[in-house]
Amino acid sequence: AEYELGKRFYSGNGILKDSTEAVEWWQKAAAQKFPPAELDLGLAYLKGDGVPKDEREGVRLCHLAADFGLTRAKEAVGMFYFLGVFDFPKDYTSAFYSFKAAANHNYPPAQYYLALCFRDSKGTSTNSSEAVSWLQRAASNGLANAQTRLGRYYADKGLAQVGSSPSFSNLRTNSTFALAFEWFQKAANQGEVGGQMDLGDLY
Repeated sequence: AEYELGKRFYSGNGILKDSTEAVEWWQKAAAQKFPPAELDLGLAYLKGDGVPKDEREGVRLCHLAADFGLTRAKEAVGMFYFLGVFDFPKDYTSAFYSFKAAANHNYPPAQYYLALCFRDSKGTSTNSSEAVSWLQRAASNGLANAQTRLGRYYADKGLAQVGSSPSFSNLRTNSTFALAFEWFQKAANQGEVGGQMDLGDLY
């Protein structure tokens, strides 16, 4: 109950928005070792949102939630390692394993960043098939930027299939390029700007 009340104060959902009040309720929930509260409280400390900024305490709380197994916390910790922000060193290997743990629980943002790790050799060796596989999972789970990136993958593949001087009719009838169109459309329908721009380029 404390955690949910904190979320309502933080978002202003049906109640006056108050980050400080939200933090107070999350502190009560985190004291009972409730992982979602530990994560959101940790993020508040990292950003100095509703509480004085304290990166060390923020890192500690985020790790507690991730170590408990909270999927969202594992992805967040992975991002912090990936970017080397707050009090986290840039560590692609730690980021990779955090993303993988969250991705295996079907968490789309982690699936997307795991795909990038496989594509760009971040914390693991390059594996194009794994990169595409995880990108497909993230896109199928509705992540808009993954849908755009998957569309670009199919567009590049389709262009390679039809040759260096493709005609519009060749592109429209190419089955691989049709997949690009499909994923761009899905991303555009969610308001993803990249998908909208790429879709426009097809017309």
